[in-house]
Amino acid sequence: MTATHANVTGLAARIEYVGHKLYMDSYFLSSSSFDDLHTKAVNCCGTVRPNRNRMPKNFGHKVNMKRGDLKTKVKGNLTTIVWKDKQKGNTLMNMYSPQLEGNFFGKHGKAMQLAMIQNYDRHMRFVDKSDHMIKCYSISRWTWKWTKKPVFHLLDLTILNSFIILTSRGSKLSYRQFSLTLVRALVQEAGRVPRPQTTRPRNSFHDPSTKT
Repeated sequence: MTATHANVTGLAARIEYVGHKLYMDSYFLSSSSFDDLHTKAVNCCGTVRPNRNRMPKNFGHKVNMKRGDLKTKVKGNLTTIVWKDKQKGNTLMNMYSPQLEGNFFGKHGKAMQLAMIQNYDRHMRFVDKSDHMIKCYSISRWTWKWTKKPVFHLLDLTILNSFIILTSRGSKLSYRQFSLTLVRALVQEAGRVPRPQTTRPRNSFHDPSTKT
């Protein structure tokens, strides 16, 4: 089991055997994690790289396609789909029925977008939006050493999650206003904390020629 597989299954442990659907991007996706989660009643869908382990050979970027084309390969409960609009898209899923192959256009001559892709975009939009919000008011700075950045990224996520909880309770503050209010409160609280008094150590040098 890879570290990525272990992280995905570990994070999904709380939604096992309930029937949830999980969307993920290509960084976290693997066919082995899909199989593992499927046995625990968690179905998945996500974008996948054509050269990923256990993906069909000579499939994906090596397939000649024109706009509107859709090709499918099925193995067990996994379905791999390659479709092309302006660019090719590769999807791995086990939560929808296998798609029909062919060339599909809408009323206005545009390539039709699959329902599962629309659902994927709709659910992943929350992740993209949160990333954008964090980057706008991030604590981390690009000049910092990389070992410090994960800690402050987690702090950014904590602040964002606090904002989401506050918003769910009826708050009308924007994320910017919430961040400024939080900073002012922390600075004010820091000013109330008494600083420890430090005393200079006495000079321990002793001149033997002097008398005491």
